[in-house]
Amino acid sequence: MLAHEIGHLANFHISKRIKSLKNLQNLNQLASLSIIAGSLITNNNDYLIQSLVTNQMGIHNYYQSFSRDQEREADFFAIITLDKLQLSHVPLIKFLNLLEKNSKQKGNLDEYQKFSSHPLYAERYNIIEQIAKKKKIFFDKKINKKFNYIKAKLFGFTSLEFNEIEEYLNGDYLNYAQSIIFSRKGDLKKSLQLLNDLLEKKQNYEYLLETKADILYSHGYSDESLKFYNKIIESYPNNHYVNKRIFDIKFTSESFENKEFFDNVFDDFSFLINIFHNDKELISKFKRIAEKNKKSDWINYFSIYQIIYNEININYNIEEIMKKMLILLKNTNDPILQTLIRKDIKKINNA
Repeated sequence: MLAHEIGHLANFHISKRIKSLKNLQNLNQLASLSIIAGSLITNNNDYLIQSLVTNQMGIHNYYQSFSRDQEREADFFAIITLDKLQLSHVPLIKFLNLLEKNSKQKGNLDEYQKFSSHPLYAERYNIIEQIAKKKKIFFDKKINKKFNYIKAKLFGFTSLEFNEIEEYLNGDYLNYAQSIIFSRKGDLKKSLQLLNDLLEKKQNYEYLLETKADILYSHGYSDESLKFYNKIIESYPNNHYVNKRIFDIKFTSESFENKEFFDNVFDDFSFLINIFHNDKELISKFKRIAEKNKKSDWINYFSIYQIIYNEININYNIEEIMKKMLILLKNTNDPILQTLIRKDIKKINNA
């Protein structure tokens, strides 16, 4: 579905659709004026009504055909994208089967679909089949398992009824989704039982461990969740989501009077400022640590940040801000701060 929608963007269908609509509106107006003029000359009202209706139907059919061509092009883009990612076409066919089934249950048969902006399902199946014949797709079981866990996670966070997901998930994936639903319903014990059973199988271990840590964190068990987050970082040190969560827990776990502790926290996690540069809440936390621990270079940077990113309402002088940033860039030895300053200078120059 994502590849199909990206196909519309990649092929400029939005701008083409807008242009087409404008052209059709102009055509409609001109055609209507011509018909009215002809009817007035011949004094034939029946001809006027019939011609206007026929004209509208012709334009409607043209526009529907135009839309179907774009849908075919987006379908083609999606299938080519699946080929490049070495993903199977089977789930796409199953999805179209589901859409077709639901459509027919509502009474929308093939005859009705001829008036739709999308091609007939049979035509879409044929497009997939023809492209699939040209290239044999390698099916990566490991990637497919990860995808199924992600799908199960999505179901777990978007549904609160167990019977709603049983049609789409089974086995470990169903248990995984159910563990999330139990957590959201407040049954932490049942949730962790299901998760622990999955973790014992050692499949997608770190991924499931992250969910377990998230569930513990959401139920207020910060210390326990921290242990599991740290385990994940041992294997995947570049998991930025987990690093951010660890920082949040440490930020709230200790008194600000513990200067050494927060010095270490700041130094260990300041790289997150570059990754989550637009996260105002995260920036605010680092700003508090910098002010408390008298980190002068960072204090100066955060004051500039507030102006650039409109956290304070002020009409600032761009040349003055650039001057301050260049001075700060020259004086600081902190590589992360240097990277941030260069990023902001580039932002100002682009603006």
